[in-house]
Amino acid sequence: MRIFSTAFVLATLAVLTGCHRLEPSLPVPDTLRPVLEINGSAWKLVEIAGTPVAEGSKASLDFLDTGKPDSRVSGNASCNKFSGTAKIAGTSIQFGPLISTKMACAAASLNAQEMEYLRALQNAERWEMKDHTLAIYSKVSEKPLRFVQ
Repeated sequence: MRIFSTAFVLATLAVLTGCHRLEPSLPVPDTLRPVLEINGSAWKLVEIAGTPVAEGSKASLDFLDTGKPDSRVSGNASCNKFSGTAKIAGTSIQFGPLISTKMACAAASLNAQEMEYLRALQNAERWEMKDHTLAIYSKVSEKPLRFVQ
């Protein structure tokens, strides 16, 4: 009887232990780590090519689901809202065709800023994140677009 009780307890423990699922802690590849950092983040544009954004600007950039090959992005270009895709691989970034609304800006400075911002996004090459600041480097300027959270 004692052997049966011991066997029963061991079998019960084995079943209960087997039911508890442990998540494996797999290492994250270096090429995926930056994508995980930017996934689901929202940013406010503060500088275009070294120049602060126009007063009253609501320019922004949101990364919606960067875990996919063609990630969704959206934001405010200054006067109009935009959306599109972004391909992120390590620190390289490319924005696909961006679509936007076509409202007129109230101020000429916001209109010029919006055109420059969208042009820089369309020509983006790489990005980096440091101290809660996002920098996106573009072919059209030596200085990046700078964002804060």
